[in-house]
Amino acid sequence: MKFSEWRRGFAEKYRRYIDELSTLGVETAQSIYAGVDPRYGNGDVTVEREFDGGVDFVIRASGEDAPFLEFGAGVTAGVRRPTVQADYEIAPGSWSEEHNGEFSKYGYWHYNGEKFYGAPALGGMQEACNAMEQQSSEIARRVFR
Repeated sequence: MKFSEWRRGFAEKYRRYIDELSTLGVETAQSIYAGVDPRYGNGDVTVEREFDGGVDFVIRASGEDAPFLEFGAGVTAGVRRPTVQADYEIAPGSWSEEHNGEFSKYGYWHYNGEKFYGAPALGGMQEACNAMEQQSSEIARRVFR
């Protein structure tokens, strides 16, 4: 086998590896967001991967409720992994303070007649990162075999 042939084969396998790895991340996050407790009313999140034209990718959760589902809300809000980011500061009550919401005034909010102090973080993107880290070697062994 010539080096140029090996190189083409390696490049194709690497693209397959990245495709499988990023697909795992998207599917993991989407399955977690799909399991939202309907009483919270947050369920408009979609998860997609974006490529830079090569093999570098970003997995993005979008939708109005994405930050609440990822990081939690109220007293339970917080960032667990620095690679997962939002468009505003994530801290207990930060969204409410920025939007003059009920939580920033009283330390709770109402939704559908129910009083909430916090909503748990589902961490779909966090779990996507974890799944990709845990299964990366297995995917690589299978693809590069």
